[in-house]
Amino acid sequence: MKVYHCSTHSYNVGDTIKKGKWGNFIKNKYSNEQQAWMEFYFESIRKTIVPIPTSRFDCVFAFDDINIAEGFTIGNDKKIYEIDLDENNTYSTHNYKVISLFVGLLKIPYSSSNFPMLFDNLNLIEKYWKGDETDYITFEDFDIGYQKEYLISTDVTVTKVY
Repeated sequence: MKVYHCSTHSYNVGDTIKKGKWGNFIKNKYSNEQQAWMEFYFESIRKTIVPIPTSRFDCVFAFDDINIAEGFTIGNDKKIYEIDLDENNTYSTHNYKVISLFVGLLKIPYSSSNFPMLFDNLNLIEKYWKGDETDYITFEDFDIGYQKEYLISTDVTVTKVY
């Protein structure tokens, strides 16, 4: 199965993309930022789910739709790398729209609803980790939709560069 990874790193066909780059980045660069705080909170919820899904800190992110991957390259220097997932790769799938919702809300200048909304929406975060593909209604009765995100828990090999 072909999936697409976006990165600012330069890779060639045959190169290995190591898992955990995002986790290292968050832990080392943004430990005081709101998005880092959100990622640590998501990680604490992940550990309560059985079976425990792949960590966002120790994975390679990918999408199965190249159009979604292309959206991640707009306005930055990211490139798209095609990866073939097979029986040697382990991964879990989740709704990227949940992550983008919370990241977007955290970018809004602080208001009383920014941080509490993470705690008020524990059910939404649990659904993210369980990989549930249905019924993504937020606290404001807004259907955020579904966009499949792959969290690959193994290193992967680049098969094509876009």
